[in-house]
Amino acid sequence: MVHIEKTNDDLPSDESALPMTNIAHVSDIHFGAIDADAAERLADQINAAGVDAIILTGDLTQAGRKREFQAAAAFIRRFRAPVMAVPGNHDAPVYNVGQRMTDPWRRFRAYVQDELRPTARINDVLIIGLNSARRAGPSLDWSRGRLSAKQLKDASDELRGAEDAVLKLVAFHHPVLPGPGPAGDALINNPARAMHTLSEAGADALLTGHVHIANAQVHETPAKPIIVAAAGTAASTRLRGEKPSYNLLQWTGVELHVTVQRYERNEFTTEKRFQFSRENGAWRQH
Repeated sequence: MVHIEKTNDDLPSDESALPMTNIAHVSDIHFGAIDADAAERLADQINAAGVDAIILTGDLTQAGRKREFQAAAAFIRRFRAPVMAVPGNHDAPVYNVGQRMTDPWRRFRAYVQDELRPTARINDVLIIGLNSARRAGPSLDWSRGRLSAKQLKDASDELRGAEDAVLKLVAFHHPVLPGPGPAGDALINNPARAMHTLSEAGADALLTGHVHIANAQVHETPAKPIIVAAAGTAASTRLRGEKPSYNLLQWTGVELHVTVQRYERNEFTTEKRFQFSRENGAWRQH
């Protein structure tokens, strides 16, 4: 588990006095194809925002090179808040096929985080990270993602076991819903199964990346509605129709606000806000 000082043990007994929980959802930084000015401002503004935690949903590097991971590690050390990360497809070696086949996440473990299935607790929020990237696949497009039945079962068991968590988030790199841009159809395998399984187990929101387009919406599943929040590329030059951004999640204890922070004129500013609340136990978007 990622160590975070704030836990449910610190919460006041009066639920109306629950503290606001702020989480930065950052994705697709792509060291090796980096916008250095955007990266500089990203770190400064997230630190200034005083978030409780930062979730990185993959593609910290462009080609999984050692020097790219070293740059990513130095960047992560700048954050004052705890960081929880999962790999993306670009974080496996692109040009070293031997290492990709034998130990694709060696550099990610060495420089970023040893755990590929991290979990964290912040106040009344549970976060589960999953690795949807793969070393290879049956097609020539190895960038596509996958969540196995075992990954979904393990995550579901943890979701069900966290009865005291009021908001439950699951974070991984690849999308579950189609979207715009050239990567908009690069969904994980059987996305309907993933959304249904995790929703049924109690997940409130899925946090994804990969597409480089920011969005948040409620998606209906046979179990119950689930929020799907996609973060754009945070600081790379690999743009797919929109400028760099990250998402700021604000949990009030009752409502979840997802705010897209867009990079323009050398700073990140609020572009749009999505607001979600539960009605009769089901998520609704306002």
